[in-house]
Amino acid sequence: MGSIWFFGFVAFILGRTFYAGLRSKDLFYREPKRYGEQGRQLCEDRIAGYIVTTVTVSLTWPLSLPLIGLFALGQKLNKKEV
Repeated sequence: MGSIWFFGFVAFILGRTFYAGLRSKDLFYREPKRYGEQGRQLCEDRIAGYIVTTVTVSLTWPLSLPLIGLFALGQKLNKKEV
């Protein structure tokens, strides 16, 4: 059982890292807010939130992945009604 959990842990970390690499501009950058900033700025708060979410879900993946799937299914069904 421990090896299955560890495999899921590693697979989830690798998957989230790959996804972060593909969508880094959308996930981690923000529009300039302060005077003198030009271009998109790296947002440390978004990076920290992504790391915390990834570690939390990867440690609890046997419970959290079915819940995330149900949440995503609910969002998909909600979009079809509108």
